[in-house]
Amino acid sequence: MSTLDASGKQSHVPPSEKDSVAGSSSQEQVNEEAVAGSSSMRERHIEDVVYSSVRQCHRTAAAECSLTLKIRALKSQVSKLRAKVKHLQRQKVSKGKKELTKKELMMKELQHLLPAKVYAFVFTQLQMSQRKCQGYRWTTQDKAFFLSLWHASPKCYRLLCKVFSMPSVRTLQKTCQAVDFKTGFNTNILSTMRKAMETTKPIDKLCAIVTDEMSLKEAVHYNEAADRVEGFEDYGKGQRTPYVANYASGFMSMLFDGIRELWEAGMECLVFICDQAAGNRAMLTRLGVTKEQPFFSVDGIRVFCLWDPPHLIKNIRNNWRRHGFVLDGNEITWDILEDLYACDSH
Repeated sequence: MSTLDASGKQSHVPPSEKDSVAGSSSQEQVNEEAVAGSSSMRERHIEDVVYSSVRQCHRTAAAECSLTLKIRALKSQVSKLRAKVKHLQRQKVSKGKKELTKKELMMKELQHLLPAKVYAFVFTQLQMSQRKCQGYRWTTQDKAFFLSLWHASPKCYRLLCKVFSMPSVRTLQKTCQAVDFKTGFNTNILSTMRKAMETTKPIDKLCAIVTDEMSLKEAVHYNEAADRVEGFEDYGKGQRTPYVANYASGFMSMLFDGIRELWEAGMECLVFICDQAAGNRAMLTRLGVTKEQPFFSVDGIRVFCLWDPPHLIKNIRNNWRRHGFVLDGNEITWDILEDLYACDSH
């Protein structure tokens, strides 16, 4: 190639040198363009990162703002609900006090109008009507009252249980089992009688002792609650024999002790009643009881003896059926009584 120099003359440059000069200039231009491109890409990337971070910050701030508003709204709702709960509680308490006042006034009026036992029953029914069967709780007075009903008529008691709130039969049985009955005199019953006699009229303190024999089935069993074997002959006060008992009866020593126990409890025992069994007749003979002197003395106080009236009627019936009677020369047989009954029944 030929080139012109500054003087205007044409000079010759080797091709390799010219190409290298041109190539170097173009390479520098390419490098400059590459550097310019990479810097622009880096700037764009930085701008994108900054823009995305700014958008993320805006989103986070918006989310935090919305959560703050929700928290404030929920707190306001909670405070309103708490105020409503307190208001309802006050209303409930005031309503309960009003109902309690009405109930108290009603019970006071009933207490003046009804007898003591009837009032106690009504009061118990009002209390138990607000509870479930598993929440029933009975006092000793309630159990004593319901026990008297149960002993009067078990069938009637089961019928009443379907209408009123009453203890179950099993509850009453457990109550009876809790009382430890032993041979001899029960101190708990005597102490209860002593308290009752403090407010009893003198005429109502007069009483009689009635005794009778009772056949028992021979059996021996272990009483786990009392930790003793029962079924042997027991005379009370720890006096037991190895023989299995087959009947229950009272003895002369127990008769005297029983009369003294009643006197200590505030009662006046003036009469002793028994049937005409051989053991009772022998005991009264030993005590010196006769037709002319129908009494015996205990600590200087006379106690009169009577035969059991139902037993006398039973003896009259048996003699009439077996032998009949003769009245003014006329024989009165059992057939006459049967004819009278047949005639009267129609």
